[in-house]
This record gives sequence, C-alpha cells and structure tokens, in this order.
Amino acid sequence: RLIIPLFGSTVIYYFIYQFILNRQISASDFLWQTTFGHSPNLNQSMWFSNNLIILTVLVYIFRKCFLKYPVISSLITLMISYRLQYLGYNLSMFSNLREELQAPLGRLVEMLPFISVGCLFAHYNLLYFFKKKKIILVSILLYILFNWLRLPEINDFGYAGIHMMFKSVFLIICINAIPLQFLSVKIRNILSEMCKYTLGIYCFHRLTEACLHEVLVPISGTIWSCFIIYILSYFLCFLISRIPCKLTKMLVE
Repeated sequence: RLIIPLFGSTVIYYFIYQFILNRQISASDFLWQTTFGHSPNLNQSMWFSNNLIILTVLVYIFRKCFLKYPVISSLITLMISYRLQYLGYNLSMFSNLREELQAPLGRLVEMLPFISVGCLFAHYNLLYFFKKKKIILVSILLYILFNWLRLPEINDFGYAGIHMMFKSVFLIICINAIPLQFLSVKIRNILSEMCKYTLGIYCFHRLTEACLHEVLVPISGTIWSCFIIYILSYFLCFLISRIPCKLTKMLVE
C-alpha cells in the first residue's frame, strides 16, 4: 500500500521533469528516489513514505517478538529513540552522509518517538478516553502548553524536536475531541471529500509547484500560493482517480 505511491509518483515525476520540463534527470536520481524516497532532483518529500515502509516492517518484527508485552516494547522503543534523537547522537551519525541519505536516515530516527507514542495511544485507546473525559483532556493540554518552553529543542534534520511530538499529540487529541456527530451529513461529506486525496496531494504538491513555476507563473512562498498548489494538486489527484485502475486509485487515495 505504501510502495505504490513511492514508485508510482517517482515514475510520474521522472517522466514530466525529463520530457516536459526538460530537466536533466539521471538514472542515479531515479534509483535514489525509489530506494530512499529522497532525491534533490525529483521528489524529496517521499522520504516519509519510504520511512513508513521501513518502520512498518521494524514495528511488526519488534511487536511480534514482544507480542505479550506491547506496552513494554513501546516504552523500550521510546527510551532508545530518546537516546538517539534527543541526546544528539542522531545528528552525529548521519549529518556527514550525502544529501540523499541524510533526510531519510536522520528522520527515520526522528520518527521513532512518534511510533512509540502512537502505539501506546492505540493500545490504551486514549483518543476515545480523551473524547469522553473532557476535563482530563483540558488539564493535560494545559499541562503540555505550560511545559512547552521548558522542553529541550533539538532540530537535527528539520523534522524533529520533542516540541513537535507534543504539538502533534496535542493536535490529534483536539481533532478527535471535535464532536463531528453533531455536524450535518452534508458538511461531514464535504470534509470527507476534502480529506480523500490527502496522500496524493502530499505526493504531487512539489510537481504542481514546479509546473506552475516553470510553465505559468513564478510561485512565491505565501499562504495564497500554498492554497493554489493545494487546489491544483487536488484536481490532479481527482483526475488520476478517474482512471479505471485500482493501482492509480491507490496512488492518490
């Protein structure tokens, strides 16, 4: 399920960059992109999909070995990731590698704490707990906000810092605490449709930006340009999803 977006988007980027936008893309660029999901000349963002593939396999193996101890295995992973990431070892291990390896490997370590916290949330069904216990939810969020400034800040490869993990947990809890059941069916359908192509938009937003910049108008780094890129990427994903093939739908949905 994760390999199809990684390889499929690489083929599309390669074809458009090489034969339409006339960029010089080598076979080496293609191999780095499909192997590690990160080539500066293609689609750097897909390191995320590549890392999810690796982490899915690692977590499956690890949890299989400690099937009777899911909480202990998650806590061990959290401690290991703390040692690697928040004590600075991550930067020293990967910062001297070539660019195609820095982000995928460095951010692989940075994602370990998120994996650990996610496993604990899933095991205890904490999102459901927070949804029912609004007072506890508010107390925890206030505690997190109060302690934000006291947490150590480490930004090795532009993804991490323990602040980011707290912010992510904070946002996920808030979103899941929204009483969507009180919204009308029409509004829920609109929200569902907006979220339908999130994967595809992530895969192709760089391609959309490149085409806009080189074919139509230069793109500036404003919120309005981001909005335009989002809308056009959504439309591109919609067109791809109309192709009567299961693989193309898996590429964007």
